[in-house]
Amino acid sequence: MGITVNLSDSKLLREAISRARAKARAEGRDERWAEAWADGWVEGWEEGRRQALAEAIERILQTRFPCEAPTRLADHLVDLVPRALYDIFDKSLTASSVAEALGSHVPARSHAATR
Repeated sequence: MGITVNLSDSKLLREAISRARAKARAEGRDERWAEAWADGWVEGWEEGRRQALAEAIERILQTRFPCEAPTRLADHLVDLVPRALYDIFDKSLTASSVAEALGSHVPARSHAATR
């Protein structure tokens, strides 16, 4: 089960969001524009984080299990919530097989990676 985190309240992102609001006011735009920009920025940041985790998992499993790891695994994993990706990442470091690392997230149709 995933948890929802409001990144717009993050100390890390607060400065960027405040700048966007100030820019919107200076340009005579409605502050809702700044909110929409900030929401899009945060969404893009979260998507990039999920993509990076999915690619790291794919790389680890392809390195550890070259004949077993599904191709394009990152494309399959990228839509999972970050908590699930972190769990799979941790398991992929010590698992004895790809299936053990991925658990219920094994792609329905996978092709063994070729090296």
